[in-house]
Amino acid sequence: MFSNLLDEVVNIIGYAIVLLIAIAVLVFIIGILKYIARGDEEEERKKAKNLMIYGIISLFVMVSVWGLVNILAETFELENQYPDDIPYLDRSGSGSMDEGTSG
Repeated sequence: MFSNLLDEVVNIIGYAIVLLIAIAVLVFIIGILKYIARGDEEEERKKAKNLMIYGIISLFVMVSVWGLVNILAETFELENQYPDDIPYLDRSGSGSMDEGTSG
């Protein structure tokens, strides 16, 4: 029972990470669009530029933490479990993307 609950929490965290990365990309794209649309207003362009910077910083932090967790998991030989429908890199050397199998 506890392991099922733990598996569900891990799955929810996995989906949350993907959602946060998607939101950061969306913030960056909105910043780009605002920057282009407000070409004549210097103050609005500055706000849009800050929005783009926040999007890039948040993407960098999230991907860095995700990579650090994977490095630690590999170093301490912890079992990697991926949610069923999130693609991940196949580490067997074939170079293809696998979807849905845990490895």
